[in-house]
Amino acid sequence: MAPHFEIAGIVLDRQDKGESSLLFRIFSPERGLVAAMRRVSATKTSALPDLFDQCFFELAPLGGDESSDLFALKDFSVNARMTGIPEDYARFSAAASICSWVERNGRYCDRPAEFYKVITGALQSLNGGANADLVLLKFLYVFCRDEGYAVREDFIPSLEAEDAELLKIALRTPSKELATLEASHFARLLRRLEAWAAANTDILLP
Repeated sequence: MAPHFEIAGIVLDRQDKGESSLLFRIFSPERGLVAAMRRVSATKTSALPDLFDQCFFELAPLGGDESSDLFALKDFSVNARMTGIPEDYARFSAAASICSWVERNGRYCDRPAEFYKVITGALQSLNGGANADLVLLKFLYVFCRDEGYAVREDFIPSLEAEDAELLKIALRTPSKELATLEASHFARLLRRLEAWAAANTDILLP
């Protein structure tokens, strides 16, 4: 029998598959992107991990094939729930965008433990009420930087001096301490960074 193993991870997506199964897409600091199936009854799905939950998962290779990319979810325990994110539509949309970025671009991540900290830090900021555009701006900047793109050397110099200074302040200051700054500035900078990333990187945006 193929061995079970345990990983920590955050739930990026949860989809119904047929009438009796759920497919979870998980990002783990140990293994990066992982997909896991769980057979469920229709009356017990609410007790299972939800979007953005940080959990410990017990997995086993599906069908005993240890080379499979798909695992069976045998058991789990929830470590943290992001209950504040669904309370605000903008923050929920931002969290969903982050998870979509991770699903699209995280498969070949060679430092999953470091990337996991970036993901969970962004979601925790949203859960704490931080501005959605600010969190997306900081997440995308760090994503570009850590993937080796010249965001510091090329993107920042392309900004007007005032915007460049605002971005530097945003990057070095905890999000909750920036609540007094004009939210529209973050939205404008996010649009600029998304356009730069689309033109200068291979990153797949949501």
